[in-house]
Amino acid sequence: MTEGISFLEHSKQITEHFLQSVVAVDDNMEFKSRQPETMEDLVEPDEDDYFGQIESTDNQEEALLEHKLYYQDLSLEFASRGIVCGGFSPTKDTNFSLDAIVNTSKNADITILDWQMQIAGADGKLAIDTIKEIAKLDTEEGGRTRLICIYTAENANDVAQILVNSVRHLSPNQKQLTISFGESGLSHWKIEIVNKEKQEVELCEFLINSFTELTAGLLSNAALSSIAAIRDNTHHLLHKFNKDLDPAYLSHVLGLLSSPDMREQANDVAFDYAVDLISEELKSNLQVSRLVKNSLSKDKLCSWPEFINEKNDRNCFRLKIGSEGVKRFDNNVMKNLISAQTVEELEKVLEHGVGLSEVDNKAPLERFKRSPIQLTSFNDCNSPLLELCAIESVRRDISSIREEHIPVLKQGTIIKEQGQNKYYFCIQPVCDSVRLTGNSTFSLMQISKSSSFTHVIRATDKHLKLKIQPAPKLIRTYTFFACDEHKVVRASKQGELYLFTDISAGEENKVVFEWCGELKQSVSQAVINNLASQLARVGLDSFEWLRQKQS
Repeated sequence: MTEGISFLEHSKQITEHFLQSVVAVDDNMEFKSRQPETMEDLVEPDEDDYFGQIESTDNQEEALLEHKLYYQDLSLEFASRGIVCGGFSPTKDTNFSLDAIVNTSKNADITILDWQMQIAGADGKLAIDTIKEIAKLDTEEGGRTRLICIYTAENANDVAQILVNSVRHLSPNQKQLTISFGESGLSHWKIEIVNKEKQEVELCEFLINSFTELTAGLLSNAALSSIAAIRDNTHHLLHKFNKDLDPAYLSHVLGLLSSPDMREQANDVAFDYAVDLISEELKSNLQVSRLVKNSLSKDKLCSWPEFINEKNDRNCFRLKIGSEGVKRFDNNVMKNLISAQTVEELEKVLEHGVGLSEVDNKAPLERFKRSPIQLTSFNDCNSPLLELCAIESVRRDISSIREEHIPVLKQGTIIKEQGQNKYYFCIQPVCDSVRLTGNSTFSLMQISKSSSFTHVIRATDKHLKLKIQPAPKLIRTYTFFACDEHKVVRASKQGELYLFTDISAGEENKVVFEWCGELKQSVSQAVINNLASQLARVGLDSFEWLRQKQS
């Protein structure tokens, strides 16, 4: 990567490295180049033709030419950037064509659709049906970043209006010929309407720029770089985890089977072992990847303010230190704050740039060191901060769970008593959450929803702020029925909810819990360790004078 370039240009370089696949669908796809490649490709006129004569064509033939997509030009332009572009024309079987487009688009980085595909109906029917079906899939899977292009010879403004009217249920937002969406699972979707006056070579550049605008950001660039780095090392990883290791892996499985305590769960434990091996290998590669490191280097951080705040609005960046009011400042102060190397430089920026003052005999630098720091841009919304908290802590939650996954009750699970504002954290040891039969007693620790929170998980349309303060007095026990087949306590799905039912109080007084989410193992273990330290605390009824002398 070249040093000193703008943040947007750097983001474009990352995008080009990341992009790998494009699918194009058009019923007038031409598999030769728009322009003849050599003089030999030029068609010589017949002897009867006289110089300067132009052969007339009817309107239908002209329209057909205008509607063509020159696949050779499009695929070659993408190929020159290391991106594979596949293309096909829909068949008369529209259901088959729809399935084919959706299936290829699932994993494609960019989808290009013709609008008026007559073989599949007028008024953009196939394109609209495709967009609806892909939107449904992406929403069900918890959302995804997606770029779709409608490449059309029709009037682009008319196409945009018809499309917006057809997907009103997805909360579309139109800005000229670009459509975005308010639906939560589609918040990082974008549809571009592009007229075929823009030729295929130009279209390639336009779509790369559009994808860059959709994804450019600090952590998003790091994520794109990470995925690209993993792709670059795919075959190295396959070489390391080759089929010759199969006997060694099965030795591990057999070792687990030999233990009576592990026998029933041997395959599950071995699976976790394999996943840990592979994920640690990926993590190790990412930690030394120059591509990933460069995406978050200091010069990239320093170029970010000008990208976010092109007009250098003096009120763009907003910093809140502890309980003091919000301080607003411009790009220069933000860059100086990021790039400060010494104590003197940092003190100068905090005092003269940000405008922090001494409070309660605490100097600005001391307050900066001791107080919570909250940075936002253009508004004081703290949703991004809460989202990062949730990403850090949560393995799964109700907003991201996939339909095929049924939650089980185990250490780290967070549940809510239905109809009550009571939340619980499961502290049951992992070994006591498996190989269960019949009624099984679980230990839960009551936690609370609070503004002074310690952990954040995502609810359906908001962030749930929870305060987890381990204490023995908060421990409760409930009894659940274990699934005979899986020998764990599995949730039962009712509508969009996953429920656990306590059966200790009888049918009439049973307590029902809603599954909210599951914390990551390391986060759960930290909570359990804190609880264990509370349980291990020694209480002495000692001589009061001596106790006070020791304090």
